[in-house]
Amino acid sequence: MDWTQLLITFLGYLLGAGGLVFWFLERKKFNAEVSAALESVNTSKIENDVKLSNHYKDILDDLKQRYENRYQEFDALMKSKEKILKEEISMLNRKIKMLKTENAELRKRVVELEKQTKHANKSPA
Repeated sequence: MDWTQLLITFLGYLLGAGGLVFWFLERKKFNAEVSAALESVNTSKIENDVKLSNHYKDILDDLKQRYENRYQEFDALMKSKEKILKEEISMLNRKIKMLKTENAELRKRVVELEKQTKHANKSPA
């Protein structure tokens, strides 16, 4: 191989698009662009973290209000159910009293019928 051709090939690699000179000249610019990109990414990550923490805070604040609303609904439901059950107990107590009265009247009627039956059986036939 000729020295001239070797020198031209070497200079081509050294000064070409992928050469060392290009790398050396563009290195600071590339490093600055990479640093700016990393800073932008870090800033975006911080902003996203802040937004996410605010979102969680809103959810937790809303959770407290929703819990309070549910508790009030549950409390109202239980009071309503208690009222209905007390009314049902009262109605059943009235029914028991009525049935006891009816039972007493029927017992009296049974006693009267038994007396009539005994009296009818004792009469001369």
